Amino acid sequence: MHKHKIAFFIDGGYVIRRVRFFHRKYFPHHELKPEHVVTIIYHLVKKHKEALKRDELYRIYYYDAPPLDKQLRFPLPAPGHLTPGTKNCRLEPDYLFQTALHEKLKSFRKLALRMGKLSNSGQWQIKDKVLKDLLSREKQFSDLGNDDFYFSVQQKGVDTRIGVYITTLTLNRYADTIVLMASDADFVPVAKLARTHGIDVVLDPLWGKVDADLQTHIDGKQSFDVVGQLRHIFQHEPEPRPSMTIKDKQALHTVEEVADILNVSRSYLVRLLEQGEIPHHKVGRHRRVRYQDLMDYKTAMDIKRSSALDELSALSRKYDPEY
Repeated sequence: MHKHKIAFFIDGGYVIRRVRFFHRKYFPHHELKPEHVVTIIYHLVKKHKEALKRDELYRIYYYDAPPLDKQLRFPLPAPGHLTPGTKNCRLEPDYLFQTALHEKLKSFRKLALRMGKLSNSGQWQIKDKVLKDLLSREKQFSDLGNDDFYFSVQQKGVDTRIGVYITTLTLNRYADTIVLMASDADFVPVAKLARTHGIDVVLDPLWGKVDADLQTHIDGKQSFDVVGQLRHIFQHEPEPRPSMTIKDKQALHTVEEVADILNVSRSYLVRLLEQGEIPHHKVGRHRRVRYQDLMDYKTAMDIKRSSALDELSALSRKYDPEY
């Protein structure tokens, strides 16, 4: 009997940014630790395997670059000093977090840690919020301190390595399904290659925005409840409570909330409602959808998509003896 093998390709920098976004927004008073990130990764792997009915894990590929370990000179002198002081990156929380995470990932079976490099050059940049405050004149340049800057350095070779390994997996048919945890257009060429060779490509942007070109060249998009997993880890309710974690079956959702949960556009969701695909009713002039009706639709779509992927795999095996 043919086993459906699944492989995961994870853009580590992107996934960490998404997990930290949910952490900052809903659990600001709890510490996010490297082992929490590992737990979330394996939870997402399990959910994808279940949703896609893939019975065998080929491998998890986690791509990242080492943390910055330089001694940097701050852009501004501290109050009362004539010259800027220095910053030892090895003592920074980000360095300690990333180093510990990489060490933990190395110890897991069927997980391959693939490392790129950091560019030799970088520069201090003003944080986005600070820049907005400057442009709106809520903050003056004379008010700036070193905490208003961050040191920007580019990764090198991470996206290239992902592309090379996806190509190798595709041409050797090591798996028939790929889940890509990323979001940018750099992965369009390898996604097209994989699909051309009969590999199902599923994108998980962890509820983030996806480049339009990448969206065109995938077989499906699916994200799972990261906030709920953080809630389980911290044993604490999120603050504020996001709509995607509401468990009350009678809870009513707005069109915008439903679109966010399904990861579709508002206009597409409205068409679904008008066609009767998802039950809804009106409160005044506004549409509302019950949580249970929303989950019933989402489950039905997951099953339908999984069945379609199985049929595509069966056709590939039928017409390609080497599949």
